[in-house]
Amino acid sequence: MNINRYMIKGGAFFLFIGLYFIPAKSQNKDSVQFWYFKQYPYNEVLDYLGNPDTILFCHYPLRRYEEENAPIAINLYAYKKYGEWWATSLISFRDRKYRQYWRLTKTMWVQTDLTEKLNEVATEAKNIDYSEDYTTIHTSVYIKSGSEVTKWLIGNIRDLFYNEPAFSYFFTVALLESYNIEFVKTYHE
Repeated sequence: MNINRYMIKGGAFFLFIGLYFIPAKSQNKDSVQFWYFKQYPYNEVLDYLGNPDTILFCHYPLRRYEEENAPIAINLYAYKKYGEWWATSLISFRDRKYRQYWRLTKTMWVQTDLTEKLNEVATEAKNIDYSEDYTTIHTSVYIKSGSEVTKWLIGNIRDLFYNEPAFSYFFTVALLESYNIEFVKTYHE
């Protein structure tokens, strides 16, 4: 009976290795299916912001484990309105029953003009070509400024600073200049 238990554990271990540590070729990284704005509450937030013509949306996962009252992802909306940059965060949480809910922070003015940097981010994103994907951490990025660019960036913030410096600058400035904990709306699954 112990042999069967060890065989099951061994099989599960090799399945885990196969799924997470064998590199997957990035054959469709340029045509990422961008579903966020078609789904609740992301589309409601976009409507709330007035559907801006110039926007960078980023879904950045914070952790792979869940702890009560700790956010699991930041969804940053940085957009241009009336010639100025604004940003807000839709922060994802899970409750005790593992149901997801989101809290939208107050929209804040971003003092730094990010227009040139957005163009650099779009160019940088178009030129990214990952030959292999060794991670389970993926940041989804959507840029709309005349044309649309959708990309998955791989790795954590440390990797992003090294591999995508224009995006890292934009993300950090927009997030830190708009950081606040004044929640204006809460959305539930």
